[in-house]
Amino acid sequence: MAGPARQRKETRQKRAHDLAYVLGEGASVGRSRVLQDAYSVAPLVLLNALLVVAIYLAVILRGQPVRWDAFAIVAPSLAALPVVVAFVLVSLRDHEQPITVATFVTGVAVAVVIALLSALRIFMSYSGVLFCAVPTTFVMIVVMLRLKQAESERVALLDFPGAAAALEKLGAKIPVIRGGDEDLAVFDRFLIDIGTHYSDRWSRFLLRSYMRGVLVTPWVQFLETRRGRVDIGSFDLSDIVLRPSQILYSRVKRAIDILGVVVALPFALVLSAFTYLYILIRAGRPVFFIQQRRGYGGRNFTIYKFRTMRPHASRHSARDDDDRVIGGLGLIRRLRFDELPQLYNIWRGDMSWVGPRPAVAEVAEAAEAAEPKYASRLLVRPGLSGWAQVNSGYASTTAEELEKLGYDLYYVKNMSLDLDLLILAKTVRILLFRIGAK
Repeated sequence: MAGPARQRKETRQKRAHDLAYVLGEGASVGRSRVLQDAYSVAPLVLLNALLVVAIYLAVILRGQPVRWDAFAIVAPSLAALPVVVAFVLVSLRDHEQPITVATFVTGVAVAVVIALLSALRIFMSYSGVLFCAVPTTFVMIVVMLRLKQAESERVALLDFPGAAAALEKLGAKIPVIRGGDEDLAVFDRFLIDIGTHYSDRWSRFLLRSYMRGVLVTPWVQFLETRRGRVDIGSFDLSDIVLRPSQILYSRVKRAIDILGVVVALPFALVLSAFTYLYILIRAGRPVFFIQQRRGYGGRNFTIYKFRTMRPHASRHSARDDDDRVIGGLGLIRRLRFDELPQLYNIWRGDMSWVGPRPAVAEVAEAAEAAEPKYASRLLVRPGLSGWAQVNSGYASTTAEELEKLGYDLYYVKNMSLDLDLLILAKTVRILLFRIGAK
């Protein structure tokens, strides 16, 4: 028995070093992974397919007499739309901009469907197709986020001197690959240490991994993605390398901030007027709370809020149930109406809609003295809401500020339109349903 077993092992090792064989096997495994991922989101996609048919039918029933011959062609085309888009998104599951990609792919697919049906002179309701595109886009964004956050991968860590410490931080039972001749067939992703594994010893192993379709990711990056925050101990300022898309977005973001203020201003003025009068009646003057906060590039600025706490209260951040909050003004804080004057700060350029929350100047100085890396969060404009805010909530002490620092640095490293939209969505969810960090 030992003879055949040894022969099979030698055959596997020989094939493992045959790059042509590995490449062919990689294509097969890649197809298998796509099918597996597609199966995981199939119920949501099929539900979307049924929904768009129902929406289109509801739209055309309200118009002119239905042409059922045309409906028999348009309906299956619309039902196939989310299925095709989902298959495309599965192959793009590791893209850094999942929301943008899902929206773009869905938009292109809708345009293609309209163009094909028009070319074939098939009668259709354009408004019905557009009504179908909206929920399909939303569902495809959810699909992309689910694929991005999937934890069903078979992951292994390549051995290096700090592997034990890395495994402790990863907090999972992840096997360690200790030699370059290991079988690739049982893993979907390898976690590496850049300083160790980009070397001659591991180069052939990594080449085989790439050719077979196994994903290769630095373990620190994998940890950050799973936790949504950086590891402060291993973080270095040189880790912040802005991609071209981030540089472009950082330039466009200021225009988006101003446009957002212009759009929100009519509603904000009405709410601010009622809030002003309510606070004046309940608490008297002063109505506004003015404070120095640490801003972009380390420069202090004056922040404006509606006052909801008693005069001369301690200066650390307050929680919704804080006993310093004036009676009857707790609702103002819960609805975040006290933040409305900060639209002026956004207009001035002191703040953005999304970014690390600006800390009180004294708290920032104490945090920087305790952890010099704290200053790195000031590389972007502070925001009305932020990644740390929706994941960790308020910070009232220096220790809590440093605990939130990992989330703020994660935002600085990964700033993008997608992340900002996700933060805004989480903020709305917190305000409406009180779900998540406060």
